[in-house]
Amino acid sequence: MALAILADETRAQDAGGIGRLYDAVADVSARPLPSVKALASMCDGDVVCAGEALASSLGPHARLERITHPSTDSIRGVETRPSVEVSGENGRRVIRLGRFGRKAVWELREALQGAHETVIIDLRANRGGDFDRMLRVAGIFCGSVENAVRLVGENIERWFSIPGEKELHGRRKLQVWIGEQTASSAEVLAALLKLHAGAKLSGEKTFGKNVLLREVAVAHEWRLLVPSGRLEIEGIVLEGGLTPDESL
Repeated sequence: MALAILADETRAQDAGGIGRLYDAVADVSARPLPSVKALASMCDGDVVCAGEALASSLGPHARLERITHPSTDSIRGVETRPSVEVSGENGRRVIRLGRFGRKAVWELREALQGAHETVIIDLRANRGGDFDRMLRVAGIFCGSVENAVRLVGENIERWFSIPGEKELHGRRKLQVWIGEQTASSAEVLAALLKLHAGAKLSGEKTFGKNVLLREVAVAHEWRLLVPSGRLEIEGIVLEGGLTPDESL
């Protein structure tokens, strides 16, 4: 989106808004950024224009995007829309995990109740989402795992652990279905289940998005998604997409 167009959208009173935006981005990214003075001069105090300029300096994964504020009805719909759909027969339970919603962990626990020899987690339509919530989902199958995922960026290294206790009985077989639309946190989940829960990955190669994005508020209707590093799992190749063990 052109800077001239953005300049018509939101205009700050002074460079203070740009300074706050700069500090928020610098907190989550170690990449070189244009100075506050340069941003203020370029954008004439327009904080959204500054957000676009910062996005350009942060690499191909960064983006400035407009926020569509939901109505009360749509908020209720999101809150009530389940993350999990369950099907299956003959000792096989298929759990379609389409998103990492607010109740995803509780819904998965409910879905795992009962006797079944094989559990299938279908991630083919899951394009990712809340990273911390994904780790709690992983804990249902993997149990607590220290330093399971590493975040690596410019001058940054951070480890994430999987919390929780394993709730999938050891005698059950675990299979994960993946595909082209499986992306971001869903790809990481599939890799963690393969490595720490003995899951077999079936389907097609995944999207290949192993960059962790942090959200920075720009203005009421705009936010900046800032790459804070790439995600790595020892022994698993995430970059370029996760390769299945077998096709479906």
